[in-house]
Amino acid sequence: MHSNRPSILETIPFDLKDQIIAHLDSPKDLLSFGLASHEWASMIIPIHIEYRELRIRANRPEIWHHLAIRADLSKNIRTVRLMTAADPDGERLPSTFCGTTPHKSLENGLSRVEPIPDMVLALSNMKSLRSFTWIGPDGHPRQLAEDIFDALSHCPILEELRLGEVFTKLDELRPDYSLYKIRNLRKLVLKSMVWAYREVMTMLKNSPGLEELTISYKPSAPAFASCRFPSLRKLHLWPEFDASVAGDNLLSTDDTVLAFINSHPSIQDLRWYPVDQGLPLPLGFLPSLKRIQTHHRLATLLLRDKTLLSERAMESISQISLGFNTMQLLGMINGSQLQELYIWRFENLESISRIAVLFPTIKVLGIPTFGIPSASEDDYTIDDCIDCLAQFPALESLFDTSFWLVIQNLKEERKLEVVKKLVSRCPRLKRINHWSASLRLPVDVVLARTAGKVTWEERVVNTAFM
Repeated sequence: MHSNRPSILETIPFDLKDQIIAHLDSPKDLLSFGLASHEWASMIIPIHIEYRELRIRANRPEIWHHLAIRADLSKNIRTVRLMTAADPDGERLPSTFCGTTPHKSLENGLSRVEPIPDMVLALSNMKSLRSFTWIGPDGHPRQLAEDIFDALSHCPILEELRLGEVFTKLDELRPDYSLYKIRNLRKLVLKSMVWAYREVMTMLKNSPGLEELTISYKPSAPAFASCRFPSLRKLHLWPEFDASVAGDNLLSTDDTVLAFINSHPSIQDLRWYPVDQGLPLPLGFLPSLKRIQTHHRLATLLLRDKTLLSERAMESISQISLGFNTMQLLGMINGSQLQELYIWRFENLESISRIAVLFPTIKVLGIPTFGIPSASEDDYTIDDCIDCLAQFPALESLFDTSFWLVIQNLKEERKLEVVKKLVSRCPRLKRINHWSASLRLPVDVVLARTAGKVTWEERVVNTAFM
């Protein structure tokens, strides 16, 4: 017997529904609620589902004008990404303009005599903005940068800031610059030579609660080294070498960076390539570490720490070479959670097969030379490669591999045969990543299985903040 009683979702008062919707950041979650009933759908579409994420290229004045005069809509935006022409991702813009009548709640919090540009006004309306990304000028008005950052400083819950080559000269960042008004970030990405100088210290000290930091730095003088972030979980370091400081003792600087890292035992994700290949590590270094991206020696030195050998469950290891000693070491570590492994060199397919036995949970496997026949007696065929990959039951992605290039060089009929065999033997495989020499960019080959047919498409990978 069917009941005509309304569901619990239908009995919720309108104001409470609006508050529930306001707390949903994901368009996927919004869509789920929108499918609950016509009333929920009318509240969510389009004023919420189209106003969560804004990915926008330059020369879009109509979008900024719309968001400037409709504060009731722009207040729903959570993420903004100012895109460049080279950005391979598609734009994400409101497709339905819900009128352009100024809203009574239009307030910007900025005191200026001259008219405020639409872009600045729109950003100041985004009271729910959590993440802002600006890779580089590329048509976006750099002359408005100070006003843009001033607007961002008034966004009360902004927690993530990602900046690339927004500035070209350090003298553009004077001590009272509006960028330094932004505080209490949880995630900060600063990738460009201009961020490698000590003036950035002001910005870092404004966010002592940082959990994730990706930063360009001068190996001769790491500006971040004197800071302390008690909650730091992710640290990705990108060195910027300056020819004007030739002769500096870069090896001694490694000790400074090492001391900083060692004073942050909360770090779980580290990217660092020290200059000193013989750098010693203290016992018990980074006990919470789960993900490491570095050269072979430092990676194996970390894994070999006898005080953490079995306790530290790694999730991602990059990059190592599979020699005899390394294979012995991998057999001793706690690999129960390992999902990503980047292998720089390997001796034969047997060593890869051994990895499959040791770490059946691996989902992402990176092997640059995989599939390229060697000059030794241990040459292997493309079918041997597929048989090897089939031993990884959870494999979803091949990363930075020459394997696809080998497939591409096959005749069309043989190519289709090989791809069919690959997806059949590796039922979870979704992506093969490789370097495109013509594009000078990494490319993802996305595999699809539909009605017994195998298709694929190539997508350029956005490397702006990798």
